Amino acid sequence: ARSPDTPVEVLNLATPGAGSRQIVEVVRAAVAAERPDAIVLYVGNNELHELRGLKTVMPGYDARAELLRRRLWRSHAYRLLASWLVPPPERFVVDARRWPALGTLTTRADADDRALAMVFYEENLREMVRAAAGVPVVLATVAVNETWLDPMAGDEERAAYEAARAAEHAGRTDEARSLYRRSLSLASRPTRALPETYAIVRRVANETGARACDVAELLDAGGIAGANLFDDACHPNVAGHARIGAALAGCVARRLGIDDANFPLEIPAPPADDRRLDAWTQRRGTRLADDGTADAALRAGNAAFTDNDLTNADLWYLAAGERGADAGLVALNRGLAAIYREDLATAREQLAAAHAAVPNDRRVTGAWRAIAP
Repeated sequence: ARSPDTPVEVLNLATPGAGSRQIVEVVRAAVAAERPDAIVLYVGNNELHELRGLKTVMPGYDARAELLRRRLWRSHAYRLLASWLVPPPERFVVDARRWPALGTLTTRADADDRALAMVFYEENLREMVRAAAGVPVVLATVAVNETWLDPMAGDEERAAYEAARAAEHAGRTDEARSLYRRSLSLASRPTRALPETYAIVRRVANETGARACDVAELLDAGGIAGANLFDDACHPNVAGHARIGAALAGCVARRLGIDDANFPLEIPAPPADDRRLDAWTQRRGTRLADDGTADAALRAGNAAFTDNDLTNADLWYLAAGERGADAGLVALNRGLAAIYREDLATAREQLAAAHAAVPNDRRVTGAWRAIAP
């Protein structure tokens, strides 16, 4: 959007909910299929969800035993003994119907579960760098809502959180940030990247030759990241996405030696016209009344798009056109939505029409040139 004449292509291969071990496979596939010039990894620790699920359905799961086994494995004597004393294999098959969905997962993580997740996280980050096979890698810390508290938090977690609130109220920002992160480190139902991941990212980058971008620290530069930037514990709101995107883009540009003059931390706010899909800020499940106007149809299309109802979104945009909506607006929304339907022909046709209608709109120009033949 800032430099539409610069031939930069970004492939977003993000997989919501994936653990870091699954991203290792994404990196391998990307290197083989795309021949990228650089790989940016913004990866959290969803392993904790898997470990809590495993703890729920697998009798005998013991994070402490696995941590001990990994420490002992450093010993040659232990490895030799393990090669001699091989227990008979035991089949354990999890019935997919028994595996708890994240929203219903009540099993709590203890200190050993969190420590084991961090072991997996570091191992997998190192494997991602190896899988990149010499392609420059940028490892980023994951920014979260540091001021959020789980309503069902444990006593230690809650105590640290209350101390953080008091310190923040008294103006002791650094102390408050440290206590908020202490509370998160004690989370028994973790839904955010743990603060321990920040040191792991820096250590892995330093020891493997990867570059590091501490996005969490960059976001905290303007104050403790909280509800002003997030909708919940870990999902950014529109302002949060803009700040995170700007921080990450600027840091990546610097780490890769690209001129970062076009990447300041603060970026312009998105258009205020919520009839435009690229300015729509409502969350899923928004219900709107249709008063028969063209504007109502445009907003209904945006709401349907947010609910991933892409077919009805396009029907609403067509209805808006029939009701006399601005042709450029209709073309912009239809073009952006068509990208998500993987209908490249329609996306190109509609975004070209939108660009012709508003040739000086840099956002429209950037979207059109990104997919133009």
